[in-house]
Amino acid sequence: ALIRALLGSALPDELATAIVERADGTPLFIEELLRTWASVGTLVREDGRWTLAVEPDRIALPPTVQAIYAAQLDDLPAEARLLARRGSVAGRRLPTGALGALRVESSEGLDALRRRALLAGPLHDPVTGEAYAYRHALLRDAGYASLARAERARLHLVMAGWLESVAGERV
Repeated sequence: ALIRALLGSALPDELATAIVERADGTPLFIEELLRTWASVGTLVREDGRWTLAVEPDRIALPPTVQAIYAAQLDDLPAEARLLARRGSVAGRRLPTGALGALRVESSEGLDALRRRALLAGPLHDPVTGEAYAYRHALLRDAGYASLARAERARLHLVMAGWLESVAGERV
C-alpha cells in the first residue's frame, strides 16, 4: 500500500512484492530505497507521475536499510562524503563549529548534504551553536561504520578537545 501510495503503478507487481518482502515490515526501507532510486534516476517523474527508467529485472535490491544509507553516502561528492563520515563522530547532531577540528575545510559538503536532505537544519544548541542533524540515526551510523577504527579514535579525541574548548568554564 505504501509503494502504491507513493508511486501509483510505476512498479510492476513482482518488483513491488520483492521490495515488500525485503523490507520485512519496515516502511523506512521502502522510503529510503525509493528516495535513492529517485536520486540516481531509476525512478523519474514524467507528466506528474513516477515511472521506472530501467528494466525491472536489472534492479538489484539492497539487503538492509544500512546498505541503502551506505550507498547514499558513497554516491556523494567527495567533500560531502568526508563531512558525513567525519561528522558522524559528533553523534546525531553535527555542530558546524566542529568542522575545522574535524578537518572538513569546505562548506560545499554541507550544502550538498542539505540539498540531498541527508542533514536537517540549521538547529541551535546553547553550548555548541549552530548544528545540523542527520536525517536518521541509521544514516549517521552508516557514516560512522565507514571510518577505520584508528580514524574514529583520533576523531573522538579531536571532538572531545573541541567540546572542551567551547564549553569553557562549564567543563
